[in-house]
Amino acid sequence: MEERLSARLDRMEGGVGSAAAVPAAAAAALPAPPTSTDLAQPAQAPLQVSGPDPEVLARNQTISALVGVSPVGSRQPDPTRLYEFDISDSPSKGPSDAPITIVEFSDFQCNFCKKAQVTLARVQEVYGDRLRWVWKHLPLSMHEDAPRAHLASVAAANQGKFWEYHDRLFANQSRLKLDDLREHAFDVGLGMQQFELDLEAQQTRAVVEADMTEAVAIALTATPGFFINGRYLRGNQPFEKFAELIDAELARLGESTPAEARAQ
Repeated sequence: MEERLSARLDRMEGGVGSAAAVPAAAAAALPAPPTSTDLAQPAQAPLQVSGPDPEVLARNQTISALVGVSPVGSRQPDPTRLYEFDISDSPSKGPSDAPITIVEFSDFQCNFCKKAQVTLARVQEVYGDRLRWVWKHLPLSMHEDAPRAHLASVAAANQGKFWEYHDRLFANQSRLKLDDLREHAFDVGLGMQQFELDLEAQQTRAVVEADMTEAVAIALTATPGFFINGRYLRGNQPFEKFAELIDAELARLGESTPAEARAQ
């Protein structure tokens, strides 16, 4: 019943997947490594290749019960405010001194996040070196396979192949079980022994938890969420919405707008 409601809410929300969260619940949403001493979450057995994991489903239901607010429309960042994030260790594309920085909070199992990738590629193509793209992890509690997929992407980042793995996960969104994640790692050329170690490392978990905590602190409970030089843009928006905010920011900074963007 909860899954059917989540699907209906996704469709209603115009391009976002939504799930309420709190910092403690955000941490609980990630699979605990076998050596974890975290009293709030015992070690979790590897996910099975077939069928939903009962422990994951039960944990997601607990998270929803703890929140006590509607997961859709009740909370979101203020689009009139400017937000700042710690992006020092986040995966990024583009020059570090680019005039425009877009921070993306996303979920590998979110259908709207996958759809947004086409628009994002167009934005990067048009604006080129004027743009720096930064990734932040926000696996939603409604998505059973997302937490471990995000951990796997951090393991890929440790070997310098985050974006290759990122693209592989979105291209194979229906294949995010543990064995699938290993296959994707092999296919993008990761060292498998190191991948396995990093996948279960507490430090890997901490990276995802830090991003999730940032999201919760600003009431971001839906994906995808974008911040263009700190200004919030919600959901799977068309190219024109990104261009509007980017062009306004370029004008404010005295930077030129690409001819291709003006022709849109």
